[in-house]
Amino acid sequence: MQASNFTRGKNKAKTKETAARTDGQISSASVARQRIQKRKEREKKRRMRIMATLLTVALALIIAGTVALVITSKVYTYEGIYPNVRVAGVDLEGMNEEEAASAIKKASEEYYASQKVTLSYGDDKLDIYGSEIDMSMDAPAAARAAMAYGKHYSFFTRTRIVNGKTEPVDLAATTSFNPVKIEAKVNEFTEMVKDKSGVCSYELTDTVVKVDLSANGEVLNKATIVNDVSRMFGEGRFETYEAVPEVVTAATLDVEEIYESVYCDAEDAEILYVPLDWTEETADQYDLASYSGKKTYYVKPERIGLSFDLEGAKMILAANANGKVFQFPLIKSQPQVTKAELSSKIYSDVIGRASSTLNPGEVNRTTNVRLATEFVNGTELMPGEVFSYNKIVGERTEKRGFKDAGTFVKGEVVDEIGGGICQLSSTVYMATLRSNLKQVSRSAHRFAVTYTPLGQDATVYWGSLDYQIKNDTDYPIKD
Repeated sequence: MQASNFTRGKNKAKTKETAARTDGQISSASVARQRIQKRKEREKKRRMRIMATLLTVALALIIAGTVALVITSKVYTYEGIYPNVRVAGVDLEGMNEEEAASAIKKASEEYYASQKVTLSYGDDKLDIYGSEIDMSMDAPAAARAAMAYGKHYSFFTRTRIVNGKTEPVDLAATTSFNPVKIEAKVNEFTEMVKDKSGVCSYELTDTVVKVDLSANGEVLNKATIVNDVSRMFGEGRFETYEAVPEVVTAATLDVEEIYESVYCDAEDAEILYVPLDWTEETADQYDLASYSGKKTYYVKPERIGLSFDLEGAKMILAANANGKVFQFPLIKSQPQVTKAELSSKIYSDVIGRASSTLNPGEVNRTTNVRLATEFVNGTELMPGEVFSYNKIVGERTEKRGFKDAGTFVKGEVVDEIGGGICQLSSTVYMATLRSNLKQVSRSAHRFAVTYTPLGQDATVYWGSLDYQIKNDTDYPIKD
């Protein structure tokens, strides 16, 4: 029994040992599995990091490629003038060549209208504005230069320009002006100050030219001033130019210069047809040959011709080399037509006359005719101008004083505002027939009227029928 028990005890011990060994094996396997699992998880995480990195790199490459594509596309497809490109301070960004030329031209006109060179001599000054000498920029050439700017630079430079990363550039523009107009302004200036400079002085009396050579003098050299001022405008120096006179001795006097200054031809008085607001002071502002507005007449005064015996003067100077004061007899030539004579002939002749009879019993009609007459009376027509009855009388309205009176409308006599004024237009027509003036527009009544001979009427109607004549004579006429 004891042996048997011992055996069982021993078996139990072995069983425990086996169990312990089994538990140890199980524990080791579990640890191994855990290690393997951790390695798998670490590998998985590593692969995910690699994939994330690859995705990030790929996305960055896509973004970079897209940005590069956008930048490249913007650089190569930019059609207008690049950003920060200017001409004369005008920002031309995005404009095409035509738009840029227009913008430059406008800026040029505005700029030169305010820029001036001032001629100065003593207290006398004369401004010459750029606009007065047709100063301007070559807008088309400047626009082409602006359009071409940067187009041949490297890709990277163009990229910076297109994206506004460069400093603004102001391109120079070629300027031009009219030298003839500069010379004219200088002539105006020297004429203005001539009494304050000169090698000698002369005085005109009714009978003689008195010349004084008693002292040296100063003269302004027009050629020098023209050259200097032209250079200033060309260089864009808008400032005051102080005219420096040249000292000239009396010995350098040429009597021909005095003769040229004194000499003038006799001129007859003449009639000029000028704008209504024309004056002698504003004469240079108008081109009378092309002016087409309403005109009036101006009688330009006659001018007496002046001269002296040039050869005789030279002989006097030669015979009196040391002389200082000389007198030369003044020769006058009279014009054939004077202002007084010409003025007296204007409107002196009646070239046509006509009359018609009003019925005082037709009060409203008589009022209308008399009112229309007030508008027509005194109308002046210069040569070539057209008389329009409707334009001169104006719209017939109650507010303007016209009354209801009988008038022809579609073959019937009906009362209308201004009725009866056809009698005046017909009377004017009869007068112009007798004066042989050119008829421009005239319509007869549908039915015969009683206030004119048959066929000598002229109907009018506001907005449709007008009576018009033209002054085809060479002189003004007046109603």
